[in-house]
Amino acid sequence: LIGYSLGAESSQGRVFVPLGFAPGSLFQSELMVVALGTTFAMVADRDILQEVEGIMGGVWVFGQLILFSMIGSGTSLSILPEVTGILPLMGIGLLARLLGVFLVVFTTRTARGCEMQSCWATTEDACFCFLGTLPRATMQAALGNVPAT
Repeated sequence: LIGYSLGAESSQGRVFVPLGFAPGSLFQSELMVVALGTTFAMVADRDILQEVEGIMGGVWVFGQLILFSMIGSGTSLSILPEVTGILPLMGIGLLARLLGVFLVVFTTRTARGCEMQSCWATTEDACFCFLGTLPRATMQAALGNVPAT
């Protein structure tokens, strides 16, 4: 119930407190679904995981259509002239993210005793990790116009 944000309120309007927590949605449901899936992947047998992966792969084909059509339908071209004012802020944010990824990769390599690896290898790893953070904006764009409450 907590993972799917259910049970916070009853149909009569009285608050239902699940498992001793405070009333209302305590956890972000999207994050709890990811945690539930990760936990399932850790404890399930390999055969079951392969079967679930095959099923979810088929579901994702249709999920892509819905996700990207949501992004397309939520896009308004009337704000296009104002985008130029936002681009410097976006650039600063991406630069801060890139520096954070470099710091984390460098710190991780140092903590694990990988000082002998070249600076170029660290740069390649950091750039790869940075590029891996960019696709999450797709989901943020799809859900950005939907209020969290």
